[in-house]
Amino acid sequence: MGQICTVTLGEKVQVVGSSAPEPMRPSVVLRLKRLHEACHKNDLAGIQRSLEEGAPVNGWDESGWTALHYSAFAGSTETTRMLLENQGDCNSVLPDLSTPLMLAVDEAHLSVAKLLLQHGALSKCKDEDGFTALARCDPSVKEEFRILVSGAELSR
Repeated sequence: MGQICTVTLGEKVQVVGSSAPEPMRPSVVLRLKRLHEACHKNDLAGIQRSLEEGAPVNGWDESGWTALHYSAFAGSTETTRMLLENQGDCNSVLPDLSTPLMLAVDEAHLSVAKLLLQHGALSKCKDEDGFTALARCDPSVKEEFRILVSGAELSR
């Protein structure tokens, strides 16, 4: 937790910035729990309310998931957009080094994957098993995702 996947100039993937998480106050933990629950339900008003009340958009739960991980996994473009507009980190990693982009393409949520790429998601990060988002991609959208990724790389 607390790690960010980055791509070096040689396009080699590495994990940097590992840091021990600071303990959160119980009131912040409660706000974060409400934010994550709102993401599960695709409750945009609940997400907005949680953020306004001070829920940390990039805070993680006991499993290491952030609101953006839940949103990408669920396939909600609207929720994902709202979190990104509130500085959600599209390259945050789970304990197994999975990113929101990996979770989105695992579940064939191509519109969410496209949005994450537009906001700077790194497609060459590798999870703990050495798989990139493309390698983990649902076969039904793999070719479309390959085209999206190549277009995103060209525009950077």
